[in-house]
Amino acid sequence: MRSNLDKKYPSSFLMFKIKNLKLKILIVLLIVGGFLRFYNLNWGAPFYFHPDERNIASLITSLDGSNLGFLLKGTFAYGTLVSNIVFVIKNLTDPILRILGLNDPFGQSIILLRIVSSVSSIFTILIVFLIGHKTLKWQQTLAATLFTTFSVGLIQAAHFGVYESILTLMYSLLLLSGIMYLKTKKLIYIFMSILIVSLATAIKINSFIFLIIPVLLFVMHLREKKINKIQGSIYLFLLISSPLLLTFFASPYYLTRNFRDMFAYEASLLTGSLPVFYTGEFFGTIPVIYQFTDILPFLINPILTLLFIIALPYVMYRGIKKRNVAYLMPCIFFVILFLPNALLFAKWTRYLVPTLPFIYLIISIGVVDFLDTILRNFRTQATVIVAALVLTNAVSAFSYLSEVFIKEDTRIAASKWASWNIPKDTKILSEVYDLGITPFNPYLPNITLFNFYDLDGSARKKIELEKQLKNADYLITPSQRVLKSRIANKEKFPNGFNFYSNLLSEKLGFKKIYETPCDIFCKITYLGNPVFNFEETTSVFDRPTVYIFKRVRGDAERQDPDHKL
Repeated sequence: MRSNLDKKYPSSFLMFKIKNLKLKILIVLLIVGGFLRFYNLNWGAPFYFHPDERNIASLITSLDGSNLGFLLKGTFAYGTLVSNIVFVIKNLTDPILRILGLNDPFGQSIILLRIVSSVSSIFTILIVFLIGHKTLKWQQTLAATLFTTFSVGLIQAAHFGVYESILTLMYSLLLLSGIMYLKTKKLIYIFMSILIVSLATAIKINSFIFLIIPVLLFVMHLREKKINKIQGSIYLFLLISSPLLLTFFASPYYLTRNFRDMFAYEASLLTGSLPVFYTGEFFGTIPVIYQFTDILPFLINPILTLLFIIALPYVMYRGIKKRNVAYLMPCIFFVILFLPNALLFAKWTRYLVPTLPFIYLIISIGVVDFLDTILRNFRTQATVIVAALVLTNAVSAFSYLSEVFIKEDTRIAASKWASWNIPKDTKILSEVYDLGITPFNPYLPNITLFNFYDLDGSARKKIELEKQLKNADYLITPSQRVLKSRIANKEKFPNGFNFYSNLLSEKLGFKKIYETPCDIFCKITYLGNPVFNFEETTSVFDRPTVYIFKRVRGDAERQDPDHKL
């Protein structure tokens, strides 16, 4: 493995010498990637609809720096490294943030979290470039960097104040440090790998699975240095235990009872042993197939998804045949990240975001390698094909940006429409558990919230809904989350299926008077249907479809005066 890399790249890995033209291209891509990731970073203000980032921001806002007790306070099963760092940054930059008009501590936390996500995503572009620059052909490097720059999944994650962008950067750095060791055989890169794994684990505990990378590299090092088994065992013990100590030091929250309880709760959600309202869409889904049909076509676009299905086995085969580490390692990283998440009951879109740099590397390696093999004398044609693939990715990126962040937030836009078209004192029925209804509150004070998620929980809920429908003049559904899961799972949610099917077909005495428009950019981004084509969280946090129904007092009501579900 080493000889392959040494023959091709004799210079030190510490010296990232980049030719002037390539450096200029990299700078341009970083600027473009920065624009895509920072544009409208304050989206959703002042409501900030994403529930997970709200929880993290609430944690940061509640921290008290007067004593070290804040180090032990966390949320969910996340580590507290990032939240504690953002807390310190917020305190240091508070005067500047107030000058910029951010006076609300909660809003400050949201923006700082999103800035950290965006900066991490920009650095991921750089790391992908460096991986390719030192190990791949220029065409492969450029293609992978372009795909990363115009990645819909990475752009979306950069606008969320959660941890996927940071983890994506950490895993990409881990790949680079592993390649550095295989290139130079310097022990420092194994230590760097351990540090990266420790910090990543302090952000999210399942990152500990990547300890296998420095362990394997160290085993290779011991064999090459011919260290005896006893010494080797001691060194391996220290190698495995040191990341644990570093992780607990960086995130002492892991040592608390609260974390253990939250971890058990989160584990029950992921495995499906504890059914909750927001995992209903995953009933009946097929692991692996679901990710390739309902998630990846959004994150990387359908054309690249198809190419990736072909490229993954091809690159693995070529990597084994050529003993090429640069081919094999992105595949290994993808498998480590993908398989555990693919086999879980809960298969949210964000779980695949950290796989994206490795997917883009694999696609770029496979496409360029294959075209070089079959079109050796037709470099122009090969370049055109790769350029066309990059163009599809760029179109997806700008369509997503235009649809989600250039336009007004769909919930805010719907609330303004309602303020102009719905009488203020009218009776509104809406759903609980969704922040999308909050923009309507200033305009429509008479809103009743009903738990549509529990409609199949008991016969009493069905009767209660029928009474609520009789009293309501309008029905607002600010998120398609419960709608989609109920329509897609008729056997599991018969009452929910009947209600939403009849509501959409206007059989309940309510007529649809508003639906979030879906223009050309929307159709490109969501393949024509933002409600049913993808896993729900591709759109429910940043661009949900809002429906408004008006009670029609006429033929429908005379036919069914009780509006039975």
